[in-house]
Amino acid sequence: MDKENKELFQEIIGRFDKMDERLDRMDEHLHVIDGRLDVLEYKQDRMAKKLEDIQLDVKIFERETKRHFKQLDDKVDTVIEVLKINNLIPQ
Repeated sequence: MDKENKELFQEIIGRFDKMDERLDRMDEHLHVIDGRLDVLEYKQDRMAKKLEDIQLDVKIFERETKRHFKQLDDKVDTVIEVLKINNLIPQ
């Protein structure tokens, strides 16, 4: 019986060793995946920052464009009034 128990325990220990090896390989793969995820998170953060910068640039551009068009409209209105006063265009 003692010999049978010893063989059984050795078989169990052998299985645990194989499981340990498999878990170690899985750990290595997970470590690689974790590194890749870190890189992706960094890139995503950079892209989010760039997107925010672009959105700000677009808002500034829109505001400036509206302001310039308003100024242009005012100048065109002034030119039209001057032309009307001088009878160069019909009133």
